[in-house]
Amino acid sequence: MGEVRVAVYHGPGDIRLEERPVPKVGPRDILVEMRACGVCGSDLMDWYLLPRAPLPLGHEPTGVVVEVGREVEGFSEGNRVFAHHHVSCMTCRFCRRGQFTLCPRFRETHLDPGGFADFFRVPEPNLALDTFRLPDPISFEEGTLIEPLACCLRAVRKAQVGLGDRVAVVGAGPSGLMIAFLSKLAGATLVAISDLVPYRLGAAGRFGADLVVDA
Repeated sequence: MGEVRVAVYHGPGDIRLEERPVPKVGPRDILVEMRACGVCGSDLMDWYLLPRAPLPLGHEPTGVVVEVGREVEGFSEGNRVFAHHHVSCMTCRFCRRGQFTLCPRFRETHLDPGGFADFFRVPEPNLALDTFRLPDPISFEEGTLIEPLACCLRAVRKAQVGLGDRVAVVGAGPSGLMIAFLSKLAGATLVAISDLVPYRLGAAGRFGADLVVDA
């Protein structure tokens, strides 16, 4: 196993499958064989990706642990895992305020080379704070939703959605649908969701929306 294939963004409409050396595992890292990886909305936004090009894609991956650093505890070969691409330190002033994405470490940490690779290395900070073993009933595909679901859950909590609230969701994409679903779980009595795309509007009702608006 000398090289891995990696999906790399080079520019609008230019995503290349490149070969790179297999990441070397440090004493507190693990190596994961990718089984599934979600496509985030940011993976489709040229204005976001272009300044970072060439950029290995993928930050919502699941897979199987194939190599474990000698000092790693709690993970072993064969474990089914989800690993988050960025991780906060949990101790700085931003983290103590719950502003985790403002933490300097958040932007410094990443999977190596990225989630859309045959194999990726999970470095020590990510492994220690934001890598989870998947329960057996959870498929690899379902596991890729952990990160976007967490984002939506944080949004619902920051909005303080509670019993009896009425919630309006603009956009019935994956995040909008999850926010609608979570809002109902939080106790909202009415969830309205709007979109322009017919198939998304059709899905909104199945995710708990009480009112669907064709905008």
